[in-house]
Amino acid sequence: MTQSKTNGEKFESYKTETLLHWYEQTKIVAKKSSFMNKEITVLDQIQHILSDKDRLVTRSTQNRSGTAVFGTEDVPETHSQLFNDDDFYQQLLREIIDKKMGNIDTNDPDAMGRQWVELEKLKVKSKKKVVDTKASKGRKVRYDVHSKLLGFMAPITVDTLSDQRQDELFSSLFASNL
Repeated sequence: MTQSKTNGEKFESYKTETLLHWYEQTKIVAKKSSFMNKEITVLDQIQHILSDKDRLVTRSTQNRSGTAVFGTEDVPETHSQLFNDDDFYQQLLREIIDKKMGNIDTNDPDAMGRQWVELEKLKVKSKKKVVDTKASKGRKVRYDVHSKLLGFMAPITVDTLSDQRQDELFSSLFASNL
């Protein structure tokens, strides 16, 4: 029992040191985030979240997408085999959008309009290229046009044998009289 207590204490101290180390590393990069309240330490924030485990478990096991559990036909509202972290990703998405929007006053329609135009310009830049959907399945012949040959001339053969000598050669090869 004392061995497990000392291992637990070692792990707890390691966990605390690691969390504080990486919190300090990311605090420099991350600006104000709803996940990171600057007045409360990261350990207190984690302790606060874990204090209401029932709420945490029910929110993370909710079936919001309406998906059936593998091997069954029914669609449960909660299931122990599901893990739903939509809340986390929605919050991250909100932060990214806020960061892209910058410090724009939501009450100023001109600033929001300018920001909207900038976002639309970004969308135009990342448009998909146009693809001819009718060209698939061999319905359209694909070919590349080669450039014209320049200075092409048929080869000139220089025969050292006369016609009579060629006839003798072929007749000896094929054993027939030509």
